[in-house]
This record gives sequence, C-alpha cells and structure tokens, in this order.
Amino acid sequence: MRLTYAMFYLLCSVVSYQAVADSKAVIGWVEYASLHNRNISLKAKMDTGADNTSLHASNLKLISKKGEDWVRFELPDEVGGTHTIEQPVIRYTSIKRRGVSAQERPVILLKICVSNQLREVEVNLTDRSNYSYKLLIGRSYMEGLFLIDSASMYTVSPDCK
Repeated sequence: MRLTYAMFYLLCSVVSYQAVADSKAVIGWVEYASLHNRNISLKAKMDTGADNTSLHASNLKLISKKGEDWVRFELPDEVGGTHTIEQPVIRYTSIKRRGVSAQERPVILLKICVSNQLREVEVNLTDRSNYSYKLLIGRSYMEGLFLIDSASMYTVSPDCK
C-alpha cells in the first residue's frame, strides 16, 4: 500500500492529538472544587462554553475599604454552612445574556483547586440560586489542564497543598 500525502497528514494529526490528550487529565463535567485556603468545597460545573468562572454570591454588597471597591457576600457550602467572604474588586464585567439585557458583575481573584490543579483566576459574582451548581468553571481555568468527559461526574477530588 502506498502512503499518500493525505494519509500521512491524517496519521500525523492523530499522533499529535494523542500526545496533547495524554498530557491532560480527563475529568467529569461536574467535579468537586475547593476555594483554596478557605475550607470551602463546592460542586462545580466544568463549562467549556464559558470563557470565565462564575460563583454564587448571596447578599452581595459593594463596600469601600480605604477608598477601594470591595465586595462582601455569603456563599453556602455543600454541608449547609454559610461563609461570609470579603474580597477586593479587581474590575467589573458586562455579561451578555440571551433575551435580556447585559448584566454588570464584580470580578474578584480566587484560588481554586480542581483535582491537583491550583489556579488563581478571575471570578465574576452573581446570584446562581436558581442553578444546580454554585460554581461554574470556565475555560480560563481549565485551559491546558483538562479534557472533559461529558459522561462522567465526580471523578477527582480537590487535593492542592
């Protein structure tokens, strides 16, 4: 059998894709994540369709500390507790939503652990009380780390030291 250029290209593509896939962990579309140094564990939806990460914030209040914008909000955990969090606002973002007007949201920096991967990422705050998952992890966190198995859930536990 003679190897054509098209067959050679296809073979090289498959081999290079496999090399990339082998370097990334495969995780489920829902996993437990922890907010590092806060002892808060949450079920998190891995959303490959979202650019950024969103976190549920109830009783969200903008406050001022030494002339800077901060937020204070409450975050329920998976065992019925509620945590009050205060963080500086690093910026505000406008989130486009289908069928309704855009929403302005404060953005904070948080260290999030999924599996054994710890990343500090920008997180926008919003009321996610009508959603099943209080934490939605977007591509800015997952990029280069994970492949998502849409048939699996809870395949790893947060383990970042």
